[in-house]
Amino acid sequence: GALAARISNSTVTNVKLKDVVIQAPLAGGLAGFIDGSTITKVSTIDNSFIKVTNGISITEDYIGKAIYKYGENVAVFDPYKVLLGGLAGAAYFTNFEEIDLAVQVENEAAVDMSALGGLVGHYVYAPKGNQFMQVTNRDSKITKVNIHGSSSDVGVNAFISGGTAMGGIFGASRRLDNDNSPITEFSISKSTVTNLDIKQSRVKISDADATQNLYMGGIVGNSDLCKGGILKISESKVVNVNIEETVQ
Repeated sequence: GALAARISNSTVTNVKLKDVVIQAPLAGGLAGFIDGSTITKVSTIDNSFIKVTNGISITEDYIGKAIYKYGENVAVFDPYKVLLGGLAGAAYFTNFEEIDLAVQVENEAAVDMSALGGLVGHYVYAPKGNQFMQVTNRDSKITKVNIHGSSSDVGVNAFISGGTAMGGIFGASRRLDNDNSPITEFSISKSTVTNLDIKQSRVKISDADATQNLYMGGIVGNSDLCKGGILKISESKVVNVNIEETVQ
């Protein structure tokens, strides 16, 4: 990422990004991975884009396997081979507020599973009770996020391309632990996705007889809502978002 490979237990605010180009299988405009943090007032400026791309094929295990020394990396990264996002490839228990980004996110490698998002590729919420113990509010809140294309008169759409799960804000999301309690909220509010193309899933077919699921959405591509999963979307809108599927 433009700031760091990983941002952990931090507050990041008032960051302007211009002509950021990142190439890696775990990548974002700000950082590859963000956890336990609050990110506010981050924007692209001067009609520029954040361009996050990957051309590397991970053939074994999953991306991010070495980041944690304990079990949470399984929930955050497994089974994804590629995670790309406008701000982060992956994020865990992190709040985002007042984010304004023009993005182009593209995976060029055929892998079994990949998640690409305008904000974050894969978002995980509801941490266990023994984690981030200094934080009393366990909810995850995404507020006033604006993902869009060029603001110039010519107008160039943002795009997200080449994933198996792709969304305007999140490619995919899930709880850390399906049966974890107490209930914690995961909410997206007052957010917009405009002038965005979501297109051309790219997938490696390892087993011709296996079913390959592909997910695309204006706000979230794939959200696991089973066994206690919660996703609340309010006061948000999707405008001029084109979803075109051509599997490669």
